[in-house]
Amino acid sequence: MNTRSLGSVPRRRSDSRSGNARFHAALVIGALGAILLPMAAEAHPHTRQGFFMGFGLGVGWAGQTTSFNSADGRKDGASGSFRLAYAFNPKFALGMENNSWLNTSGGGSATLGTITAAVSYFPALGLVLRAGAGAAYAGSASDGVSGDGGSGLTLGAAYEFRVARSFALGPQLDYSHVKLSKFDSDYLNLGLSMNWYFIPR
Repeated sequence: MNTRSLGSVPRRRSDSRSGNARFHAALVIGALGAILLPMAAEAHPHTRQGFFMGFGLGVGWAGQTTSFNSADGRKDGASGSFRLAYAFNPKFALGMENNSWLNTSGGGSATLGTITAAVSYFPALGLVLRAGAGAAYAGSASDGVSGDGGSGLTLGAAYEFRVARSFALGPQLDYSHVKLSKFDSDYLNLGLSMNWYFIPR
């Protein structure tokens, strides 16, 4: 992949409409968090024991941090995440996480992502802090398909509302940095996280 991987996605008039749609999606996610805040004193306790898994969907903003044409600015896109972890006690969990960003516009696409070994820390109530390090990847498709790999890290924060004994959802914010063979990049994702806790009876 060349250093124009993010900037190589053609920009058309439809991009502004797409950007507005993603901005509205971000507002909806924020509004959902605000609506759920009064539920902080839920009937279901934040029990964390054993395995849990989850995924998230939302919006994101990415840019190259080296060899980057600043005129292009940061590009918006869709975001996704997946995690599988094990809670050793109510405060700490270890697992594997994937965090990705995707832009599709003008007949082309570009993607960035990390696959990391991550630690989750639960300092109080539904607050979750995460950090992970591992592999990174990038890909683009327009006239052809290309890809690149390297190393990456992800830092994140979320708030979970336990809406059932073993199910929680809430807003999450993740920052990822990827170091690839031809360029470095980073992206910020805002989304809605859903997690299932396999709590023994």
